Amino acid sequence: MLEKQRYCSSISQEIASNVRPLQVFAQYLEKGYLPIFTEGEMEYLPKLQQIINAVVDTDLAYIASYNAGTAVKVKKLLGVIAESAPFKPNISALSGKLNISRDRVLEYIYQLRDARLLNVLSVAGKGVSKLQKPDKIFLENPNLSYTISNRPDKGNLRETFLLGQLLNAGFDVFEPDTGDFLVNDIHIEVGDKNKSIKQVRDMKSYVVAADDMEIGFGTKVPLWLFGFLY
Repeated sequence: MLEKQRYCSSISQEIASNVRPLQVFAQYLEKGYLPIFTEGEMEYLPKLQQIINAVVDTDLAYIASYNAGTAVKVKKLLGVIAESAPFKPNISALSGKLNISRDRVLEYIYQLRDARLLNVLSVAGKGVSKLQKPDKIFLENPNLSYTISNRPDKGNLRETFLLGQLLNAGFDVFEPDTGDFLVNDIHIEVGDKNKSIKQVRDMKSYVVAADDMEIGFGTKVPLWLFGFLY
């Protein structure tokens, strides 16, 4: 563990000597996940909104036989999740709000996950049935937060970013009893540079993914560094 900590510190020092990562990381969280800058940075979020519409109105409409009314409900579900992601779903409440069955809500959630608009998180050993309620739901990447929600929360953006990087790198990620994520028996807590380790310090293996920090030390790894996983 100590050797890994030194390795992370060495890598972050090397990168930070060539670029100021915090400024570009903040820009990335808002407008950097997809290569859609052909019409300029100002058009990034509108273009991303067009992609969301195309996925729901065309791709899922074809694959899952959505009609116009279904697409409206799926977008409403996506909006509800975006406003509070990471979202701890109350399937019964969502069912009532959207006027659809519980099973249909779950079906839409997993279709949106397969369409790379959502990520879902469950406790280890819970199973992956599409009729199984996930413990938390996240947007697939932080740029979606700026597109769908009027009030992106910084803490939510951090967790959304980290989960996406871990999953894209091929890791199995679970909802832990303590901390934010569990990966290969390592508990990960997410926060800013002042984030305490008290929630995970009793765990055998843990790290703090710390935002607003260029170079890590000890058990704190700069959050932006997880973007180099793949």
